[in-house]
Amino acid sequence: MWSSALGGSGDNSANRFSFTRSNLSCAKARFDAFDELCRPDSRDVLLTGKECRGIAHKVLDLDTPTLSLISAGSPPENGVWHPQTVHAVAAAKALAFERETPVERAFVEYPTHGIIRAVELTTRRKAAYRRAVRTLESIDGPPPRLDDDSKCETCEYREECGVKTRSLRSLLGLG
Repeated sequence: MWSSALGGSGDNSANRFSFTRSNLSCAKARFDAFDELCRPDSRDVLLTGKECRGIAHKVLDLDTPTLSLISAGSPPENGVWHPQTVHAVAAAKALAFERETPVERAFVEYPTHGIIRAVELTTRRKAAYRRAVRTLESIDGPPPRLDDDSKCETCEYREECGVKTRSLRSLLGLG
């Protein structure tokens, strides 16, 4: 038995599977695109937009192009987590740029829980994406290198510590 090998009881795993099936049944009743989510037109599509580039797990050719991202984590009580919202908006903007047509919604799937959430691309969600882009653009390259002396001169353990600050380049033997 899988459950006994994993240290669980058979009843507990059966309850979890029935709970997941129940969630999927609710999603099937709620979403008009459920069948397309089960059998998408394209999988793992590389999308390139004006400001972003990445993989959309599923692309659906509905009346308007729609995409789906798959999350391995647990879903929140309502909606999707903020980073997943930004990711979904970025992927939708890239899909809209490639197809030259507006994308109005995306899906985020939580397969271990059998939950599918629709993400409407609202002004607030697009603003969160734009804030993330502005933050990334404001980063001016990697942080400056640190000297051991300036970092360690105020530390009372500097004589016995032995920690050295090294760059990735020196760790790889390139410099």
